[in-house]
Amino acid sequence: MRLIWISLLLFGISACKVGDESPPYLPYHKTLKIRQIGDQDEMIKNLYQDYTSSPTTQSQKDQNQIIDYLTDNRITAIKLPSGVYFKIYKYGNGDRYYQSRAFTARYTGYFMDGEVFDSNLDHAEPLQKRVGEMIQGWNETMLHLTRKAKVSMFIPSHLAYGENGIKGVIPPNTVLIFDVEF
Repeated sequence: MRLIWISLLLFGISACKVGDESPPYLPYHKTLKIRQIGDQDEMIKNLYQDYTSSPTTQSQKDQNQIIDYLTDNRITAIKLPSGVYFKIYKYGNGDRYYQSRAFTARYTGYFMDGEVFDSNLDHAEPLQKRVGEMIQGWNETMLHLTRKAKVSMFIPSHLAYGENGIKGVIPPNTVLIFDVEF
């Protein structure tokens, strides 16, 4: 019996590789099969209507970065008046979210180059907050969603952490992308 326990212990230890990292995060648009809706060329033409050829403000620079990202990755997204874009991969059910409504979410936040800066996918519990307690870009997008939705949010810097950023985590004036499952 003792030999069995020692064998199991050694097998368990050998199965754990020290220093192994989990595979890099793959954004929703790279992992999900997306139903093609309409003419992609038309979508790109519509996106570029909001493009500024010589941006002077941070908002215009962010807008251009988001448009370039969406077109490069052939993502059809909805644009809100504030400048936030979002792509719904799975529609939810029930009533839309509203200000102060409680929600739970699994999410990954990353930069436009794909580097992940925050995620709760490996946490035991999902994020639990109320609409209005998140960065402005999340709060605005959530007003257009329902429970169980799966989305990507493309948030300009002024609706995220702005010119201050978060020292050591998010640089100033950085566009953020969040893949979220409510």
